[in-house]
Amino acid sequence: MPEAKVPPYSDPEPISSDNESPFCPMHNSITRRHSNFIYTLTHNNGKKSSKSGGSVKIGHVCLSNIVVHKETTKVNVDYCSTHLWHTVKIAKQRIPIEERNKIAGKLAIGIPVNRILDNIRELEVGTPLKRIHLIEKKYLHNIKRDYNISYNTKSHENDAVSVRLWVEDMKKKGENNPILYFEEQGENDENVPHFRTINPSIFMSDDEPAFYNAWSSVMGPVEKQLLCTWHVLRNWSKNLNKIHSHDKNPLFLKLLTLLHETDEKSFSAELSHVINQLINDADTADFRKYFISTYSTRVEKWAFFNRKHLGININMYLETLHKSIKYCYLEGKQCKRLDLSINALMLLVRDKSFERTIKITKKKRSNKLLQIISSHNKSKNILPEMIVKFENYWLVNSETEINIKYKV
Repeated sequence: MPEAKVPPYSDPEPISSDNESPFCPMHNSITRRHSNFIYTLTHNNGKKSSKSGGSVKIGHVCLSNIVVHKETTKVNVDYCSTHLWHTVKIAKQRIPIEERNKIAGKLAIGIPVNRILDNIRELEVGTPLKRIHLIEKKYLHNIKRDYNISYNTKSHENDAVSVRLWVEDMKKKGENNPILYFEEQGENDENVPHFRTINPSIFMSDDEPAFYNAWSSVMGPVEKQLLCTWHVLRNWSKNLNKIHSHDKNPLFLKLLTLLHETDEKSFSAELSHVINQLINDADTADFRKYFISTYSTRVEKWAFFNRKHLGININMYLETLHKSIKYCYLEGKQCKRLDLSINALMLLVRDKSFERTIKITKKKRSNKLLQIISSHNKSKNILPEMIVKFENYWLVNSETEINIKYKV
């Protein structure tokens, strides 16, 4: 076997928490004649194994060690500071337990992971790099796991068990129990309670049949099923690549005009004109198939002539609520656990309750209420001859446009 080449000797350096290699016990302490010996070696001694990021093992035995001799009245420490066969690599160092405890404390009081990383990485020019500065999000989540820092509704690592335990805790609250009915997956309960149905006159959603199918199967059909205008326009924009000509704007503007047409007869004529234009143009063959099969057969769901005086065109209030849940309460991450979703909803309800209490206590006026007050003040200037009363409603002439009337 070839002889190992021993690195040249170097003068020992003083012990420093910034650059020393950590020590770990060699084995259990040994007691001899009322004396206790504790042996520690550098943690990177041992057999080297191949890893993509490199191993902390050096394949040799480093000379550096600490021997603690504990007697009845005194403690003797023998320390060899000379390191051999390895250098101090910052990436292979362990983060001190004091730093881990500080990070765990911040996570426990709810400081976001990104904020903690920002504070750690805010280095001044010339500051030496330490192991703590190389922390990643994965390490912070590992600290959460090791210190058992989790959200309120998590009672078990298994999601199903965690939800069941949370439900059992909620049932103990009596009248304050927020759960109406709970059934675990795989169970068949023939005594499902009947909940009060909601009978709206309008149902607006994205262009996805699953939403309305789920609603109608539980609550029943509605008088008008509408599509959100914003989502309709987004779908048209996404499919403009089916038009093989370079200039796609003229067709999109015609579709936009068609969408906002409030007269049904004018809409029908304009729709026929648009379809004929799509048929006669070879560049729009693919878009014609998409538009005719997807939208021309259900114009009552997206055309403005079918939603006059309804006061609703988009479902952005619901989209705003969904965005708040996703980015404020779930931190923009994909939620794979039911107990985490429940925790987000519970926090949302709590915050909304406090917002309502604050508005009532401080007598704050929302934008919608300010608009109502402004409209009410403007209505004081309406003359009696501008109002025509019918059996179930009134028609009010506009103050600015003579040909416009509002149904009240």
